[in-house]
Amino acid sequence: MPLTTPQGIVVPFPERLTEGYEVITRKAGGYHLRINIDGARLSDIFIELVQLIPEPGFLILESPCNQVRELELRKSESDPFHRDVYYLDGLERYQFMQIFEEYSDLLVHDGYINFGFGSHNTDHKDEIFVGAYKITSIFTDDITDYESAFKRLAIPRCEKLTTAWDTFSDERPGVRMAWSRGHFDIYEMIEILLREKGLYHAKTIVD
Repeated sequence: MPLTTPQGIVVPFPERLTEGYEVITRKAGGYHLRINIDGARLSDIFIELVQLIPEPGFLILESPCNQVRELELRKSESDPFHRDVYYLDGLERYQFMQIFEEYSDLLVHDGYINFGFGSHNTDHKDEIFVGAYKITSIFTDDITDYESAFKRLAIPRCEKLTTAWDTFSDERPGVRMAWSRGHFDIYEMIEILLREKGLYHAKTIVD
């Protein structure tokens, strides 16, 4: 069946997309698992996969710079837009899950926010990251447990995964949109995490 996208995502040809994953061998060592997950299952499957990330770990968030910062950073209309990267370190898995469950609707449905959980474990530096257009990535040295999970979750392995990026053209680009819970949005979420949980700004990158 075609993929259902979250509310803040529009893909021009969703019928070309299905759930699945591919295994990419990284030049630096280890593996990159790239995964399509149906929007209706993204939250539940993300929770399942987080259970395989060794703890303690860290939360990562990426959001577009707010309008004030963009006006400072962009000197002309041709300049790129920017994203702020935030981390919250030293989390046990249950602490991360408390944060995720509180804000899962924003994280899943807002088209601009990217998020993930990575391990501080020096022997198993696994990380799961839900990036642009909610394409999910896992970085790991050992794919065994993840492949077992994908089999249990009925997500098939593909030789070459077709992702949202493969459906875009100049005439039919993808669209990312903001999504809010009433008047509560990702920027207010970030402000709360900065103020109350110890989230910190790590860097600003080009979008």
